[in-house]
Order: sequence, then C-alpha cells, then structure tokens
Amino acid sequence: MNRIEQSDKLIQWIDEKIDGLEFKTDGRREIVAGSLDVALEHQKAIILLIANEYYGSAFSLIRVLFEAYVRSLWLNYCATDDDLAGCWKMILPNDISFS
Repeated sequence: MNRIEQSDKLIQWIDEKIDGLEFKTDGRREIVAGSLDVALEHQKAIILLIANEYYGSAFSLIRVLFEAYVRSLWLNYCATDDDLAGCWKMILPNDISFS
C-alpha cells in the first residue's frame, strides 16, 4: 500500500469516527469544530491533488491546513470570549443573527 492509499484510509477512518457525532454546542465549540472541519477538508484536497500529480497546489495547501489546525487549537484552549466574539464578527455579516 502506497502513501496515498494509506492517507486515503486514514481520511476514511476519521470520517467514520466523526460521522453523526453529536456534542453540545456553544459559540466556542461551533467555531472550533468549523475550523477543524476546514483542516480536514484541506487534508482531503491535498491527497486528491497529489494523487492527480498537482504537487504545487497540494504543497500550497499545507500551510493553510496547518493554520486552520493551529487556529482551532488556539480558539479552543487560549481564546477569550472577546476573541471568539471577534472571530464571529469576521465570519458573519452584521445583518445575520441566530437568535
């Protein structure tokens, strides 16, 4: 089994483990889960790009994947409530609310 096949199996395993996973949501968990989901999507894209020999594009996503992962860790363990509020303001326009 080559590295691409191993990586694809890992992605499938992760998808199986998180599919249908339920957890209590609050602002922090929602934004952390969203950031981790972005990192996982970048991982999948990198594997697809490498499998199709688009090495430059795959390489360019590595930094973005790393940033999404580190951001999720920072948001979960370090960010204050004010930091989270600032992140939500960057993500959502002012005229959208969930109340």
